[in-house]
Amino acid sequence: AGEFIRHEHLFGNCFKEMSGISSKVYRELELVKQTTQQKVNKLKLATDDHTGLEILHLFVLDLLGRDTPAANIFTKKSDEDFRHTRVVTMQMKIVAGLILFCL
Repeated sequence: AGEFIRHEHLFGNCFKEMSGISSKVYRELELVKQTTQQKVNKLKLATDDHTGLEILHLFVLDLLGRDTPAANIFTKKSDEDFRHTRVVTMQMKIVAGLILFCL
């Protein structure tokens, strides 16, 4: 009887640990979902070149581990080496062209 209780105790801890892991995975998936939605909204206006570069950057971050020191170094170095550009929609370019033409 004592052996059965001891095994039951071991399995109980295993299930508790698994439920803790599943909650961590769920939180991570929610974070990824939020980040993805932000990136998709940002990239709707971007060119294919900008979108491809952003996807490549996110892929490397995933390989390095998003919150690891290596990923942080990669992000900081990328920010230094690659200049950020503002995406200007075609409509804004047309409006600016018309304003310049009217002047």
